[in-house]
Amino acid sequence: MISCPVASVLYSKGKEEGRRKKEEERGKREEGYPRKKKPSFPVDIHP
Repeated sequence: MISCPVASVLYSKGKEEGRRKKEEERGKREEGYPRKKKPSFPVDIHP
């Protein structure tokens, strides 16, 4: 596979970044639902 230690470190860092991005996306999705709902309330209150 990869004989160069630097390349293997970069590869492992890439894996970690990929996991972080997935976790961040999950967090954004979970946080996004209440954020989307909040602006709809004033719209409903003021027709």
